[in-house]
Amino acid sequence: MVKKKKVVLITGAGSGLGKAIAEYLASMDFHIIGVDVNSELLNGYEKNNITTSIMDVTNEESIHKTFIRVSDSFNGLDAIVNNAGIFDQVPMIEGGTRRYEKLLQVNVLGAYRVTNIFFPLLYKNKGRIINISSETAKTLLPFQTYGSSKYMMEAWSNTLRMELRLLGMYVSLIRAGGHKTPLMKKTLDVLNNVPEDSIFRKALLKIKETGSKKVIAVNKDPRDVAKAVLKAISEKKPKRIYSVNESPLYKFLSIIPRRIKESLVIGALK
Repeated sequence: MVKKKKVVLITGAGSGLGKAIAEYLASMDFHIIGVDVNSELLNGYEKNNITTSIMDVTNEESIHKTFIRVSDSFNGLDAIVNNAGIFDQVPMIEGGTRRYEKLLQVNVLGAYRVTNIFFPLLYKNKGRIINISSETAKTLLPFQTYGSSKYMMEAWSNTLRMELRLLGMYVSLIRAGGHKTPLMKKTLDVLNNVPEDSIFRKALLKIKETGSKKVIAVNKDPRDVAKAVLKAISEKKPKRIYSVNESPLYKFLSIIPRRIKESLVIGALK
């Protein structure tokens, strides 16, 4: 049994923010259990203090199998980092139920399943939960299905936080801005794929023009998010929310009254 080092489970650890968090915490002498649905991405790890396992956060059987392996090898968990997520951006009335459901199955219910199934191991060590959200969650602009899924994740986190405080445990949100990860490539692909028959084509083309430039310019180091995760795990009284590299535009839109924000956004997209 591994007992000396703090043990942290990280979902979506195969690339992007998840990989940056895993490698950074491993370098700080945590033992990392990095899980991902993509086995090829997990093969890229060559560092000490990292154990990998294939796990699909949308499949309870897959999560239970990993739970059994972890419980057989480790004496509880000190933190769960719910990072696994997928990106999509489409008009709410054009994307279709299955497309939106897929987003929620990973970004919201995936975190819910992992937390509930692994909770006995976390409770054993009075560990912490860190949920990776997005700056889009508190701004919610048109066509941001991804942002709406993170908004739902934050609502669940807020309820869970109050419940676990009754047990002497903490839940923190990491509200991340844009960082130089493969997610930026996926974002760019979605922005550039404007359907010819969309009734919102004019607005989507405007978003493509301005948004693509912003995405291409993103150069923030994902290790900044990893450092925030370390604080959420290590600080005696962690914050509810850690904002990391929030863009000036999103920060501005998040603090002005909703009525004014909607008028500005709609005016810019007409």
